[in-house]
Amino acid sequence: MRQLILTFVFILLSQKSLGVPGLERSWKAIHPDSEISCTGCHNSNALILPSNVNVTEEGRGKYREILSARQRGMTIKTKIEPLKKVDFAVLGDSRSDLVTNKEVVNQIILDKPEAVFHTGDMIADGDVEKQWQDVFPIYQSFYSKKNLYHVCGNHESNQCTKNIVRKSLGNDKAFYTVDFKGFTFVALDSNRVTAEEIQWLSKLPVGKRYIPFFHHPAYPILAGHLGHDPVIKNFVPQFKRLGVKLVFTGHNHGYDRNVKDGITYVTAGGGGAPLYPCGSVSGSHQACVSEYHYVRCKTDTNEIICQAKLLDGSLVDSITVKWSEINTNS
Repeated sequence: MRQLILTFVFILLSQKSLGVPGLERSWKAIHPDSEISCTGCHNSNALILPSNVNVTEEGRGKYREILSARQRGMTIKTKIEPLKKVDFAVLGDSRSDLVTNKEVVNQIILDKPEAVFHTGDMIADGDVEKQWQDVFPIYQSFYSKKNLYHVCGNHESNQCTKNIVRKSLGNDKAFYTVDFKGFTFVALDSNRVTAEEIQWLSKLPVGKRYIPFFHHPAYPILAGHLGHDPVIKNFVPQFKRLGVKLVFTGHNHGYDRNVKDGITYVTAGGGGAPLYPCGSVSGSHQACVSEYHYVRCKTDTNEIICQAKLLDGSLVDSITVKWSEINTNS
């Protein structure tokens, strides 16, 4: 077993991928239609084996290897120079694990970012008022500053823009823009893509440094949910028109990075929901980590540097996205 794990470490390093030594990439888990029936089965931090019928016997075998690697403390750590200043942070999919959610938020608070962007699924069921009441104190430090920006996830239901968190932030919009340090963040509702939202997005003028953030990813690496068709069909063409370079999403529980047509797509879904395994990683333009985390970023005039930070303080991915010039073509 030890030799097997070391072999996976070698493969992992040689392919410049991240996470527990290559094991998630070979875990043959089929994500069920309903997450409720699989609570915890994807959580590779828990010392349990998946019992859901949709996980194959081969998948269970690989899962045992993942647990063994975690118990041996063999998660890959990379040498990344920490940011001296954090301008903004991104997290998502905190859901029902209030303990982990609070730990992630407390780590963000220590970074003292001027803005925080949440990629959706703040709670597990938006129709249950108590869940909003329970999560409310975790984000209390952001209410007076009104520097938390939230988008709708599939778990937040019709209360997404009407809950006490949104009311405290003074934000009842499903889609909107935020100007921040020379960049324009575009909050989108990927859960209910309406004609009104598509028209609004299509009317955004070129000539700005746009950074969209929303819930459902277009090109995920994490296993679980595939690329969201409404996003690919309606959002991505507009991103190309607007000269978008960087996108943040959630929905898949963990961290991944993928570059498609010159756009860097980052999934920041490790805020507390049960973790998903990583899919195949191909080349240095992709990365995947099945860990709880948040993304911390620093802005400059023509670039943004972002790092994925785990709860133990480890930095597991660093990216630099540059805007050489602003696209002014319509």
